[in-house]
Amino acid sequence: MRSPRPLRSENGITLVEILVSLVVLSVGLLGVAATAIAVTRLTSGGTRRTLAAAAASSRLEGLRNIACARAASGRAVARGIEELWTVAPAGGVAVMADSLFYVADDPRKGGPLRRSDVFQVDLLC
Repeated sequence: MRSPRPLRSENGITLVEILVSLVVLSVGLLGVAATAIAVTRLTSGGTRRTLAAAAASSRLEGLRNIACARAASGRAVARGIEELWTVAPAGGVAVMADSLFYVADDPRKGGPLRRSDVFQVDLLC
């Protein structure tokens, strides 16, 4: 004798399973989107910091190539980076410092943040 057929088929998936799958997929995609936004912010901040470091390197190399007596303090603004450099002779050594101010994205808050970096070189005169 045959066993009775079930009332419903066991093949396929139910509507509830589809909805649960969509919720899980949506949460995963939101996580990927948030990560992409954070990476973009960090990259733009790194770009600004790289430009600031290149400006300081260029300025300090220029000061290093001229005589200590002619090296002078000054200020400049270029490419959104404010630069303030000082030259302080101190007993046969010139202390050259370059302070840079620029705006970069704050990775914690997501908004713009004024940042500063200081580079210093001691040069024998």
